[in-house]
Amino acid sequence: MKIRVTRAIAACVTLVATFLVPLDSASAVACTSSKSTFTGNGTIGLLNAIYTVESFTAVATGCTWTVPSNVTKVDALIIGGGGGGGTWVAGGGGAGGMMDTTSISVTPNANISVTVGAGGLGATRSVLASITTSSATSGGVSSFGTYTVDGGGFGGTWSDQAGQNGGSGGGGSGALTQGTATNSLYGNNGGTGNSDPNYGYPTGGGGGAGGVGANGQSNISGMGKSGDGGAGRASTITGASVFYAGGGGAGCHGGTTYDCVVGQGGTGGGGAGDKWIITTRQTTRGGYGSANTGGGGGGAGGPNATAYNPSYYYGGNGGSGVVVIRYISDLNLNASLGTGSITSKSTTYRTSTQLNVNAPVSGKVTFLQFGRKIPGCINLIATAGSTVTCNWRPSFHGQIPVTVNYYQTGVSGIFETAAFTFSTIKRANAR
Repeated sequence: MKIRVTRAIAACVTLVATFLVPLDSASAVACTSSKSTFTGNGTIGLLNAIYTVESFTAVATGCTWTVPSNVTKVDALIIGGGGGGGTWVAGGGGAGGMMDTTSISVTPNANISVTVGAGGLGATRSVLASITTSSATSGGVSSFGTYTVDGGGFGGTWSDQAGQNGGSGGGGSGALTQGTATNSLYGNNGGTGNSDPNYGYPTGGGGGAGGVGANGQSNISGMGKSGDGGAGRASTITGASVFYAGGGGAGCHGGTTYDCVVGQGGTGGGGAGDKWIITTRQTTRGGYGSANTGGGGGGAGGPNATAYNPSYYYGGNGGSGVVVIRYISDLNLNASLGTGSITSKSTTYRTSTQLNVNAPVSGKVTFLQFGRKIPGCINLIATAGSTVTCNWRPSFHGQIPVTVNYYQTGVSGIFETAAFTFSTIKRANAR
């Protein structure tokens, strides 16, 4: 089979219903994105659909993305910034909220607002004049049009701050409560703290998109155990399975007669908690959430800084959020001969033969031979993921050029044209 594919993507002038709010392009700054492509395999993406993936990774508020002229639907991954970790035997920061959705209606050539939330700052506690004591902050909101998720809540700091509510809640510390998820579809609650002085004051892990933060526990194999950050969730929007939005692990501190185990960051970019030990009195810093995952920052394990002058401790910063979109930008139209064919390259003269083409997207398909529409094969309905069949009786000898015109739903003009050549042989009972 000889295959020649030509693209004829036309500008769309048809307006379709959309839930996204167009912006005045004259007053907004264009977004910067990195682009990649992959071909769907039926498990990740529609079979033979070619996707363009655009990732918005720079922290930005209200930049605009212009919808390509042949696009009416997009899939979107939206993750808020992760919450900062606390200090002073502190809870881990909660992960940013995570929304992974498909088939958002968009209008070709419209401008859509995109916001990527910053990671929250970890808390700082110090008695040094050169280092300012500061509270932890929550992560920033991320959005694509009207689709919005909250940033993660910050982790608790002993008697200073309770764990904050957010996309996922920050972990609790001591007797102060943990934060809860503002929307349980996109995140989970932080773990509770434990004020047991005999086991390092184990604290709660930050919540993750895929699970709650673990609680601080006493006497686990003779030690205290601070909570791990809640697990994140996997997304395949980029063409591969990647985890995002893990909660931050919680901190603890060990004494002269006991030890403790810090919480680990949740899968998907959560920072680990840190441990302070009374005999060494080292400065501690919770682990940072990974950039563009929305992972929560880890909690620090230091005690009240004034009790061990001079000293200072830092909670880990949360990871920045991300917005990723994908849309079908091209098709691999694969034609094949079905019942009645002699080989994959040839068919029989005036013998009923099925001419099949895959349908990566919904729309209509028209088959032509020598540039003329084949009767009964005009505007056949194509459902995404199906095979469209033309029952064809070749009426010419020799090589026959067959053209397939694909019209995607909601897009004016031909979305894709593919040309194939088949050879016709004589019938066995020909006179």
